[in-house]
Amino acid sequence: MAQSIAEILIEFQKISESLIDSNNAAMRQPQPDWDRIERFVKVIRSADAFKREVEALESDIKAADVSPRRKSERVNKEGYPKYLVRDNAIVRVGRAQNGGEYEHVAKRPDFEEIISAINKFAESEDFSVDEVLKELKLPSYLSYLVVSMLKDKLGKLESPRRGRYRFVDHQPMDPGQLVDELEAAGE
Repeated sequence: MAQSIAEILIEFQKISESLIDSNNAAMRQPQPDWDRIERFVKVIRSADAFKREVEALESDIKAADVSPRRKSERVNKEGYPKYLVRDNAIVRVGRAQNGGEYEHVAKRPDFEEIISAINKFAESEDFSVDEVLKELKLPSYLSYLVVSMLKDKLGKLESPRRGRYRFVDHQPMDPGQLVDELEAAGE
């Protein structure tokens, strides 16, 4: 199944490139049709969001394909979730119901986009993940991954009540510095 998703992503890359080429051709016309160009841009953005969803699905399938541990190899719930930096991406390792592990991965550009959206609430009394999601066109699990890492691992956010978060120091966060802190904290 993971192979077929990889093939879909290759085909989707070709489609995306074709859309971009068509948009560029429309812009080169002597009298460009700006409504059509705007529609191309919207389709390209939607296609990019869809591609990220498929990539997330591929990541989940790869994590599920890892053979489950035998009962004697079950992981202890203590110490989970784990957060780490791998290949310039933020990785959350959780404990699966079958006793094994699973991973969710936030690529660096997505991580930076989420931090930018969260930073808009730096001076707010508090905020919810749903408010952050309104600022983004990314899979929701990525925002939850980042918020939980900021709260549980790095201590940058606190939760005054269930489902609400606030900045500990009311200062915007630098994504590069957060990655450095996460690497230094290690798992």
